[in-house]
Amino acid sequence: MKIGIISDTHDDVENVQRAIEMFNVERVQYVIHAGDYIFPGIVKEFEKLNSKLIGVLGNNDGEKVHLLKNFLDIGGDLKGELAEIELDGLRFGVYHGTSKDFQKEELSFLMHKLKSINSLICPRHYFFVRCEQKMVQFNLSLTVAARFMGVSKVADTHH
Repeated sequence: MKIGIISDTHDDVENVQRAIEMFNVERVQYVIHAGDYIFPGIVKEFEKLNSKLIGVLGNNDGEKVHLLKNFLDIGGDLKGELAEIELDGLRFGVYHGTSKDFQKEELSFLMHKLKSINSLICPRHYFFVRCEQKMVQFNLSLTVAARFMGVSKVADTHH
């Protein structure tokens, strides 16, 4: 299964459209949006997505009611500030980092709070992946900053 990961779209319609096109070409089954839509109308762009959109709120998402309405209108699933999602037998934690005092200790707390997850998607600081009892971290935002304004990535759950 292919899963698209995107974040920090910040009202950037052009880059959202490019990301959606990439996700459709890659034939992802789900797209996880890790927050910071800013303007609720940006969610409507995801109507063109050929997969299900699952999202969490970011630190700049003030219009929560309108974001939720737009998610419901397109058949998406807005989880709130923190989500635990199971796809293809893998459990993902998703958190944008809504705390102003976000620290690595908060990530450790989240890893313990979420039940037996395989990965924590947290674009504001780091993306964590557990592999064979070992945790690897890298800054997802930097890996794709040249391609899109926000974060977008495709992950294949089969090695």
